[in-house]
Amino acid sequence: MGLWLLTRYDDARWALGEPRLSSTLGTPAQDSADASSHLLADMYTFVRSSLVFTDPPDHTRLRRLVITAFVPSVINELTGPVGDITNRLLDDHVESLGLAAHLAEPMPIAVLGQLLGVSLSEAEGRQLKHWCDDFLLPFGRDIGTLSPDELARVRSAAEGLHGFVDTVLGRHNASGADDVVGRLLAGESEDRLSEQELFANIVLLLIAGTKTQPA
Repeated sequence: MGLWLLTRYDDARWALGEPRLSSTLGTPAQDSADASSHLLADMYTFVRSSLVFTDPPDHTRLRRLVITAFVPSVINELTGPVGDITNRLLDDHVESLGLAAHLAEPMPIAVLGQLLGVSLSEAEGRQLKHWCDDFLLPFGRDIGTLSPDELARVRSAAEGLHGFVDTVLGRHNASGADDVVGRLLAGESEDRLSEQELFANIVLLLIAGTKTQPA
């Protein structure tokens, strides 16, 4: 893959604190006639607006705006809904329960949906996780090795995630609730997350919350 892998703790800690190293992804090489390059460049533009692919001062600003959405008062409101989701999943499979397939896998995405103000069915949750997995296909890969099918999956995932984020933001604009999404939209008096930053960091939340599940 053309990279160096650090495995010693001291080396990794040094690298994470070394200002000459960057968290920002490079823009993929583009051929103006290559539609796939444009597609991936657009995806990288969105992803580079997320916390994990930015350096200070951009990272510092994003972190300041995002962290205000996850205050204890907002998170504690999830206690009841998380219990309801757990009971529903258990009740749905009371005759034959597989802890991984019926609880551990669908629960994280259902809770994340609730965190974002959207109630997801198991089928909707599976689709959302599928989009998150496909959205990551270009990472750790030579872009030239992506097959037409994989490029189509990346495109479909990006469209699906855009639609989901638009739904999340649209529902909040209608309700105006003081929740995670409301706080992300509110930002600070002198600063707001841009449309790309909102998309990137909501998708980051979904991916971070589900990536430990089997693809």
